Amino acid sequence: MPFEAGASARTILFAPLTTGGRDVGQAYVYPGQPSWIYLSLDTDNDAVGGPVRCELIRRDGSTVQVGGFTLANGYGAWGGPADVDRGTLAAAKVIDGSGAILATARFAS
Repeated sequence: MPFEAGASARTILFAPLTTGGRDVGQAYVYPGQPSWIYLSLDTDNDAVGGPVRCELIRRDGSTVQVGGFTLANGYGAWGGPADVDRGTLAAAKVIDGSGAILATARFAS
């Protein structure tokens, strides 16, 4: 379930990363100045590995790639700067090298 910690405009946003209806990680977004995102993914599948990328999805459907990291034995984590506008942010996706979506986090509106 998406969650907003606190009540100010600089609230840290949280949403679970899910795939197939199960939680496989977490996504945290801080939409302040500077803004940042942190992702942690554990697929419970040691065969999953390699480079992945993170995309943010805006409410209008447009996307922006914000970074990438490597999964090893189904696990990986990454954090970094991201130009985040809390008023337009809808979701974050973790995408593998073939373009398949590994997990999605949906943020509260």
